Amino acid sequence: AVVSTQSTGDRTINLWNCDEMAYVESLYGHQDHVTCLDSFLQERVVSVGGRDRSLRLWKVAEESQLVFNGHKTTVLDCVAMLNEEHFVTGSQDNVVAVWHVKKKKPVASQRGAHSPGSWVTAVAAFRNTECFVSGSNGGRVKVWACAENYLSLACILEVEVRGTVNGICVDRERIVCAVGREH
Repeated sequence: AVVSTQSTGDRTINLWNCDEMAYVESLYGHQDHVTCLDSFLQERVVSVGGRDRSLRLWKVAEESQLVFNGHKTTVLDCVAMLNEEHFVTGSQDNVVAVWHVKKKKPVASQRGAHSPGSWVTAVAAFRNTECFVSGSNGGRVKVWACAENYLSLACILEVEVRGTVNGICVDRERIVCAVGREH
């Protein structure tokens, strides 16, 4: 199954089967529109719900979800799965955080992840590694490495771009960023 979100702001995640080109089901739970989602190998989807400040891990086959509430006063903007057990989020309070599927709070976080006054607008993960990339509305892209079994973070590379980073895609050889005038 391939995952798709509706852009109507109806707070759902729709699952689609690409082999049959058919709608499968809708996942309900967010109290605000879904701003970002990611999935990996297992039948799981991780999503953030913008102003509802929640992060949800959907176990599709089990028809259940786990709710993570790490930010009390800000919008969660983006999420990416590092592997089947860890994922990373970025938020409007300029924090990148690494989460474990069995912990309700981040296992590592970095406040002031980008320049003062900016927020984290995009994240992407190098799959099955301890590295990820974050971008901001302050014109920066950073590559991060997790250490100590995902309990600490270090910025290992920083690149300046002109504009706001609205999206990031990575593979083993390159980082591609969508950069615009605004988010």
